[in-house]
Amino acid sequence: MWTFQKHLPFNEEPNLIGHWEYFYLHSVGCVGNMKLWFNRTLDYSLSKDMNKKTLTINDFEKFELSLEKVEKMADEATEMEKYVIQGSYFQIE
Repeated sequence: MWTFQKHLPFNEEPNLIGHWEYFYLHSVGCVGNMKLWFNRTLDYSLSKDMNKKTLTINDFEKFELSLEKVEKMADEATEMEKYVIQGSYFQIE
């Protein structure tokens, strides 16, 4: 979160770390999901207002994953972990 926050191209640094739980929930704790989400929000925000001074949570809400999608992704990750732990996904010889 801090790294993303520090690299946003705005005059005012947004306080995203203060909302870490929100970002964790809607990204399933996956940095890749978060990066895509940040990129979508940034691209959209800059295309609408080139003079924008910072991003707010409202900007991110437009592109957040729905709770239904988040739940599905979390379930899929949990299932995959079970396969890996049981050794049934990868055959090691």
